[in-house]
Amino acid sequence: MASRQVYASRYLDGSVGVTALLKPPGGSAAGALDLVYVNHSRTDAFEGFSGRFKRAIVRARLKGAMRTYLRLLQSRLAVQGPADVSAVAAKE
Repeated sequence: MASRQVYASRYLDGSVGVTALLKPPGGSAAGALDLVYVNHSRTDAFEGFSGRFKRAIVRARLKGAMRTYLRLLQSRLAVQGPADVSAVAAKE
Protein backbone atom coordinates (compact mmCIF):
# COMPACT_ATOMS: atom_id res chain seq x y z
CA MET A 1 0.00 0.00 0.00
CA ALA A 2 1.34 3.44 -0.83
CA SER A 3 0.11 6.82 0.32
CA ARG A 4 1.03 10.42 -0.25
CA GLN A 5 0.27 13.63 1.52
CA VAL A 6 -2.70 15.51 0.11
CA TYR A 7 -2.45 18.65 2.27
CA ALA A 8 0.80 20.49 2.98
CA SER A 9 1.17 23.25 5.54
CA ARG A 10 3.89 25.86 5.58
CA TYR A 11 5.99 23.51 7.74
CA LEU A 12 5.69 20.31 5.70
CA ASP A 13 6.31 20.25 1.94
CA GLY A 14 5.30 16.66 1.27
CA SER A 15 5.23 13.09 2.48
CA VAL A 16 5.17 9.62 0.94
CA GLY A 17 4.58 6.40 2.88
CA VAL A 18 4.74 2.74 1.86
CA THR A 19 3.39 -0.16 3.93
CA ALA A 20 3.98 -3.79 2.99
CA LEU A 21 3.31 -7.24 4.44
CA LEU A 22 6.09 -9.65 3.51
CA LYS A 23 6.69 -13.33 4.11
CA PRO A 24 9.92 -13.64 6.09
CA PRO A 25 12.76 -15.49 4.35
CA GLY A 26 13.62 -18.99 5.49
CA GLY A 27 11.47 -21.49 7.29
CA SER A 28 9.63 -19.27 9.75
CA ALA A 29 6.38 -20.15 11.50
CA ALA A 30 3.33 -20.80 9.36
CA GLY A 31 1.34 -17.65 8.76
CA ALA A 32 4.15 -15.37 9.96
CA LEU A 33 4.38 -12.02 8.22
CA ASP A 34 6.69 -9.01 8.56
CA LEU A 35 5.14 -5.56 8.53
CA VAL A 36 7.38 -2.98 6.85
CA TYR A 37 6.57 0.74 6.95
CA VAL A 38 8.71 3.39 5.28
CA ASN A 39 7.92 7.10 5.36
CA HIS A 40 9.75 9.99 3.74
CA SER A 41 8.72 13.53 4.60
CA ARG A 42 10.19 16.81 3.45
CA THR A 43 10.06 19.91 5.60
CA ASP A 44 11.19 23.49 5.08
CA ALA A 45 12.39 23.79 8.70
CA PHE A 46 15.86 22.53 7.69
CA GLU A 47 16.52 24.96 4.85
CA GLY A 48 18.61 28.08 4.92
CA PHE A 49 21.84 28.87 6.78
CA SER A 50 20.91 27.16 10.06
CA GLY A 51 19.35 24.14 8.36
CA ARG A 52 22.59 22.17 8.32
CA PHE A 53 22.96 22.52 12.09
CA LYS A 54 19.31 21.76 12.80
CA ARG A 55 19.48 18.61 10.66
CA ALA A 56 22.57 17.36 12.49
CA ILE A 57 20.95 17.86 15.91
CA VAL A 58 17.66 16.21 14.92
CA ARG A 59 19.44 13.30 13.23
CA ALA A 60 21.56 12.61 16.33
CA ARG A 61 18.55 12.78 18.66
CA LEU A 62 16.45 10.53 16.43
CA LYS A 63 19.16 7.87 16.21
CA GLY A 64 19.47 7.76 20.00
CA ALA A 65 15.71 7.70 20.54
CA MET A 66 15.23 4.96 17.93
CA ARG A 67 17.93 2.78 19.51
CA THR A 68 16.26 3.16 22.91
CA TYR A 69 12.81 2.35 21.49
CA LEU A 70 14.02 -0.71 19.59
CA ARG A 71 15.83 -2.08 22.67
CA LEU A 72 12.65 -1.62 24.72
CA LEU A 73 10.57 -3.35 22.07
CA GLN A 74 13.09 -6.18 21.82
CA SER A 75 13.04 -6.75 25.58
CA ARG A 76 9.23 -6.74 25.66
CA LEU A 77 9.06 -9.26 22.84
CA ALA A 78 11.57 -11.49 24.61
CA VAL A 79 9.63 -11.42 27.89
CA GLN A 80 6.02 -11.39 26.71
CA GLY A 81 6.12 -12.84 23.24
CA PRO A 82 4.73 -11.28 20.06
CA ALA A 83 1.07 -12.02 20.83
CA ASP A 84 1.06 -9.92 24.01
CA VAL A 85 2.82 -6.79 22.69
CA SER A 86 -0.33 -5.25 21.17
CA ALA A 87 -2.07 -5.38 24.55
CA VAL A 88 0.89 -3.63 26.21
CA ALA A 89 1.05 -0.99 23.48
CA ALA A 90 -2.68 -0.29 23.87
CA LYS A 91 -2.22 0.46 27.57
CA GLU A 92 0.47 3.13 26.95
